[in-house]
Amino acid sequence: MPEPDRLMKRCFIQEIDCIRMVFNYATSTSKFVVALIILIFNFTAFCADNDSLALLIPESKNDQRIELLHKSIVKQLVKNPNLALEYSMESIDLSKQLQRDSLLAYSYYYAALAYYFQDYWNLSADYYTKAMESNWGSTSNLFRARCANNIGICFEYLGEYEKTANYYFQSIAASEQLGDEWLTARTQLNLGMLYIRMKEYHKAVEILGISLSVLQKMQDEENIISAYQNLFIAEGNLQNSERLNDYYKQAIDLAQAKNDSAKMSEILNDFGTLLFDKGQFSEADHYFEQALQYADSVNSPSAFYFTLYSIGKNAMYLGNLEKSEKLMSLAFNKLKSLKSNVWLTYIQLNLSRLYARKGDFILSDKFMKDAIANEQELFKNKRAKAISEMQVKYETGKKEQELSMQKLQLKSQSRTLFFALIIALLFASAFLIVFFFMRKIKSNNQQLFERNRELTARWEKLKNPGTSEIEDTGSNTLYSHISALMNKDQLFKNPDLTIDFLSRSINSNTKYVSRTIKEKTGLNFNSYINTYRIEEAKKILLDPVKKNWSLDAVAESCGFNNPTTFYQTFKKNTGLTPAVYRNITEN
Repeated sequence: MPEPDRLMKRCFIQEIDCIRMVFNYATSTSKFVVALIILIFNFTAFCADNDSLALLIPESKNDQRIELLHKSIVKQLVKNPNLALEYSMESIDLSKQLQRDSLLAYSYYYAALAYYFQDYWNLSADYYTKAMESNWGSTSNLFRARCANNIGICFEYLGEYEKTANYYFQSIAASEQLGDEWLTARTQLNLGMLYIRMKEYHKAVEILGISLSVLQKMQDEENIISAYQNLFIAEGNLQNSERLNDYYKQAIDLAQAKNDSAKMSEILNDFGTLLFDKGQFSEADHYFEQALQYADSVNSPSAFYFTLYSIGKNAMYLGNLEKSEKLMSLAFNKLKSLKSNVWLTYIQLNLSRLYARKGDFILSDKFMKDAIANEQELFKNKRAKAISEMQVKYETGKKEQELSMQKLQLKSQSRTLFFALIIALLFASAFLIVFFFMRKIKSNNQQLFERNRELTARWEKLKNPGTSEIEDTGSNTLYSHISALMNKDQLFKNPDLTIDFLSRSINSNTKYVSRTIKEKTGLNFNSYINTYRIEEAKKILLDPVKKNWSLDAVAESCGFNNPTTFYQTFKKNTGLTPAVYRNITEN
């Protein structure tokens, strides 16, 4: 199964696992009553009719209204996540007004789910954190374990694996305090999958082995299969053939006994991929073909056509170029129609390699350019999503701040007025101090700004260097290609750009590309790319239309992975910080 699909499935499984976690929690009579109430609440939330709930909400009040809102959120998560988010925000406000700590914790939790279903991973993680750190949430190990695990999944989507591991460990610690071996093992399974993504295979084998022993004791067949599956992936990458085959056989036998076709296809595909990576293309082809027989093109079309692509890619390495072209082209067209853009770049790159092998360099060049364009589009979408998420976060924070201020005003009008006057005086004082220092900074840095103009002019010359004294047609041609990708395609805006990716994009090698850039500009690869990014940042900072952009947004739009690198590089190149540069140019 493709990795994003697998990660999404893991979150759905985590929500379904709630029922089992409730019964594990019920170790005493009093706890059983609480568990039963929660279970009935979750069950009725799924069974209640949407229209009936919508009619009941306006007539309800207080705790009953919050419970109806929670039920409606669950029903609307997939169908209408925006409405689910509206309900969750209303339940948060009402819970605060009524001072219901437990309902507030669950309101935060449902808001996190609503953001999750809109692909706002940072916001989802924020609200899971609020739920976990709320007065009631911080006292419940069961609730903390669920929240920490889901925060980990959000950060795994964002590729922040260190944070992911940290929250998985928090979830494990909470479930161990609860005494729930099954919940601990389930989170350890997630941690093992994370280690595989991080390519820390020894750690993966260790933690997955611990998880497997508990899952076997609990007779949890579905998660046992997942444990075996991930163990053979880890052992395969460690070149432990005997253990690889043993875990693979265990996984495939259990999946076959359960008659789980989707799992069979996933396991066979993973095993075929391991063989492909080892260069055993004939053996890999056998397993990919078997995976295709179990794949479901109707219920899981992305997984089906990704398997088809795997067969086509493998056929290329077996020398069967016609079969490879047919299958990869079909997979490409189908996945494109399904809007599975994350996989298109890989297929386009392999189609480019395929047509290069067939001698059709026109098509090869076309697919290479399409791959670059697709990566740029994905980056633009990611950037737009991040900016949108920041705007939502700002608006939500602003609303919460307004509600807090209203609450303070209701408690004590005179005290609020007093603090408002103090704050106004502080702001006025701060403004005068900042104004004084900014004027001083402007005066002191005017010479630096003039120096920056000279540096910019020098860069314009470096961008279009003349030919060297000794004619080197190949070097000039290569640099022309590199310059075109930077100036026309703006490849430097890709935060994941590496010299290896650039070299593959122009069918060259890293050593030759690095040497060419050095000869033509006198810069190494990182300095060369960062210079483009800084010049782009200057344009944005000088643009009056974009004057309200935050510096973080400017950094991201220029291709920097994080604001710190942007600030340091900008200061190094211009002698000014971005904020000072913007302020000087505005004044």
